[in-house]
Amino acid sequence: MTPDSLTITPTNDSERYIQDRDLNLTAAVRCKSYGLFSSLLASSHEIDVGKQLREVAGMDNFCVYGIDLGALCGTYLSVDKLARKNEYSRLFEIGDSGPPVAIREQQQFGQISGIREDLVRFYEFFDYKIHQHYAWAPDHISVILEFTHLLCYYESVVSEDQLSYQLAQYDFVSRHLVDWAPIFADLIDNVQPDSLYADIARSLCLFITRDHEWQASTIFPMERSGDNG
Repeated sequence: MTPDSLTITPTNDSERYIQDRDLNLTAAVRCKSYGLFSSLLASSHEIDVGKQLREVAGMDNFCVYGIDLGALCGTYLSVDKLARKNEYSRLFEIGDSGPPVAIREQQQFGQISGIREDLVRFYEFFDYKIHQHYAWAPDHISVILEFTHLLCYYESVVSEDQLSYQLAQYDFVSRHLVDWAPIFADLIDNVQPDSLYADIARSLCLFITRDHEWQASTIFPMERSGDNG
């Protein structure tokens, strides 16, 4: 993330198209994966995500891009609830000069203006309603992941404007997750490498990197008339 400010409003891009995506194989699995990472990084104090995670923890070999999400969910659930809350607080909430690790994007990139505004524009454009617990924090990583989950969901079910949801996934992840995910993982590794959240963050970083590369491989520029003439 290099620009000093973020000013682009999401629009339906008529200059790109999608190719080589089998939605029956990709959209639903990616949707579920983004949703799981959103649950794994939700505040342990605010939301009980046990039901969503137990379903996957009981599945054998739910692997995406070589990441065993079933095992990751099982590990999360095996940790006592109070211990999870304490770990969450130590990493993401407590600190004299702010939390040891920023779990909100604007906290991480405070020198860049317009991050929250850009997020809200995406949310409003695609009619995404933030959970009441996070209404004050549209830049929380769990919210960002949940919104991406929603875009993948709509890709898998809509018959019109599908391209808009597909391109929005790539643009949104490019702007709000690709640069942040490795920083987020490294910070947790530096602060508490044996933390439950260290494993989650490393897995998220790998997932985001590989999914972004895969998305890019399916997006092509529209040929302009006269380009070859």
